[in-house]
Amino acid sequence: AIWHTFVFTVGTVPATTCFAILLALALNRRLVGRALFRAGFFAPTLTATVVIALVFMHLYGQGGYLFRLADFIGLPVPDSGFLFAESTALASVMVMDVWVSVGYYVLLFLAGLQSIPVDLVEDATMHGASAWQRFWAITWPYLRPTLLYAVVINLIKSFQVFTEIFVMTQGGPLGSTTTAVYHVYVMGFERFKLGYASAAAFV
Repeated sequence: AIWHTFVFTVGTVPATTCFAILLALALNRRLVGRALFRAGFFAPTLTATVVIALVFMHLYGQGGYLFRLADFIGLPVPDSGFLFAESTALASVMVMDVWVSVGYYVLLFLAGLQSIPVDLVEDATMHGASAWQRFWAITWPYLRPTLLYAVVINLIKSFQVFTEIFVMTQGGPLGSTTTAVYHVYVMGFERFKLGYASAAAFV
């Protein structure tokens, strides 16, 4: 369970952070319908995790849209669906988690980007700095406090992952998606090994 939690965290935190920074940089520009895009990316964060998990169960299931799309593209798909194969179940939950979480961190990084003094960027542009040089010398230093906060919050959330596992896989198939918190839940509230569950929760 600890190993699965570690894999989940390592797989979701960097991906969520990178996607959020890239989307924030894109949405910080003057685009037509920028407010609509911002609201669209943030909308999944406002939706209950249980509801999203149920939707993705249908998308991942045999005959679901994602299942059909992967099959149409020619990707190898499990016969019983993505959530019922040991090789794809945890990765499927991770993809859903990244999709749900990225909007919240986009909002954080947008706030960080808008705290950058416009004068610095304009001055650097006038002196011939490229987009990469402006990002590395100006944007990145100003974003680092926001980045630290986002990574810490995301690490905590990822180590506590439970709802997605409980709704989508219940730790299966064959324990391939059992995470630390779900393990504690099973031991304490299904098998009633309260001492063991307390020790596991402490660890």
